[in-house]
Amino acid sequence: MRFFPNDVLKQISVGIALLLLVWAAPAAAKIIQCSTPSSVCPQRICAEYDKDVMNVGETQRIALTGGIPPYGHSFDQGWQVIDLKPETSNGFLVTALRKSWGTGGTGMPQFFFLDNRRCASGRVEFQVVEARQPAASAPGASSPAAGNSETQPPVSPTTRQAGAAAMLFSDEFRGTVLDTAKWEVWVSTGKGTGFSQGTGHSVTIRDGSLILGQDKADAGGAVVSKQIIPVPGKMLRIVKRTLVRHANQYFAGSTGILGANPSSELLAQVGYFHYFASGRSVNGFTAGYIDSPSRIAPIWNQWFEEVITYNPATGRMTVSVNGGTPVSFSGKPTAHPFRIGMHAYGWGTGHSHMVNGIRLEWIDAGNSTVSAALPAAPHDLNGVWTEQTGLPNAVAVIFHEGNDVRVMSTYEYQGKKIVWHGAGKKNGNRVTLTYHYTANTRPPGWEDRTIELTVSADGSALSGTARTAGSGRSSAMQFKRTSIRHE
Repeated sequence: MRFFPNDVLKQISVGIALLLLVWAAPAAAKIIQCSTPSSVCPQRICAEYDKDVMNVGETQRIALTGGIPPYGHSFDQGWQVIDLKPETSNGFLVTALRKSWGTGGTGMPQFFFLDNRRCASGRVEFQVVEARQPAASAPGASSPAAGNSETQPPVSPTTRQAGAAAMLFSDEFRGTVLDTAKWEVWVSTGKGTGFSQGTGHSVTIRDGSLILGQDKADAGGAVVSKQIIPVPGKMLRIVKRTLVRHANQYFAGSTGILGANPSSELLAQVGYFHYFASGRSVNGFTAGYIDSPSRIAPIWNQWFEEVITYNPATGRMTVSVNGGTPVSFSGKPTAHPFRIGMHAYGWGTGHSHMVNGIRLEWIDAGNSTVSAALPAAPHDLNGVWTEQTGLPNAVAVIFHEGNDVRVMSTYEYQGKKIVWHGAGKKNGNRVTLTYHYTANTRPPGWEDRTIELTVSADGSALSGTARTAGSGRSSAMQFKRTSIRHE
């Protein structure tokens, strides 16, 4: 006996099958990243999201739990790979913008209470990949051979040498991973040429800069370019934005022209010397070695632009700083492949050599050495700053993405912690913010303000005026950078 017609039975069977499929396919587990409670922050902050590998163009939500909203975020260089925007008081939207080079290429944001930066989640890592697209084959075309890469590898610098002023390669050090099509990581030892093969300590890319550190004695960070083949009638021009720091009186950093084997042949170099030992007292930049008379007054702890030329046919090197008169050095010529290398060597530790952008190009051997400026350096305001209020513990944390600027500042006043938050825009070297005090920390009678600041030429200071919204009273404001990181 049948209780249902055949067509109804078929519909019931299909419905049961679909229910079984839904029941059998559990929802993907959420990823939860939590902080570890401590004495300075007993609360546990957790970031919950769906996936840590995203396709370009994909969006997902990060939900935050623990503590009291709203939350802020620390986010170094991640806007180049992902975009992070507040959605609610306890949630952010993350959008994948472009492919990253490995996990961590996004800058690894972390989240915290706006009123207590010590309460922070662990770092959240994403990897962004290109969405796979089916290849469109021409009629009759065969499929790619097994094992072939989907994309061609980057062009090697040694193959891009045609033209009267041909670009060899450039690097703006975006993201967090060194471009291995252009560079190799070596070790700075202070022996021989100063470069030894191996994994150097403290070679990092952060905030658009290559940072070479001497964090381990006689084993600091160094990079060496891929081989460069000389071009008849041409000389190499290197345009480089540089910042060097010495930690003691024994610093001897360098940008060198090296042979095909960097550990055995140094053809010429620019030296950054702050060296007072072994009968020497040298404080300057040189074309050549430490005893070279071709010297330029040093610039320490500030960005400067240097233009270096090297003529492989004659060995002659020149260097100029910030468009000044070049000095020269007679190095060694070569008809064989050569390389460039950079390090921050010095006795002990704590030295650094930072590069904010570099361009290598072939020019005619008689060309000018100083008319090759890099584009203007962007003023990246991310980091920790000291507000020059004269009050104790006056610290400001600035978050800068594109033209958007946000500030959280804290200081002590009459034994009480004062907190204010600001938001605004950066236009060129001008920053305009409006800010308000956190309700439970606002002193009686204190008003919210509008701030207009100017960024210093080297990006290390902000100065300007703050005006109250109600009375219109004004006062001077100044900030000094203490760190390019948010920690």
